[in-house]
Amino acid sequence: MADKFKFKLNAAGVKELLKSQEMEEIVGSYASDVAGRAGAGYETDTKTMGTRVIASVFTTDPECVRDNYENNTLWKAVRG
Repeated sequence: MADKFKFKLNAAGVKELLKSQEMEEIVGSYASDVAGRAGAGYETDTKTMGTRVIASVFTTDPECVRDNYENNTLWKAVRG
């Protein structure tokens, strides 16, 4: 027979993890990969906001804005 297994999540530990330097490096790495697939003119920003670390990929010039608008470049880069 299977023994009953009880799992209790450490909420304080999860909060700490979501704001940690390691998590910032992980999400920053994913954002850099997306920006690299999108091409020149796309940059990243990583910061802690509220309860967790976030990363953004954004355009840096009008040509990239147009390219993203016409071709969904960032969406395609996110999807791989």
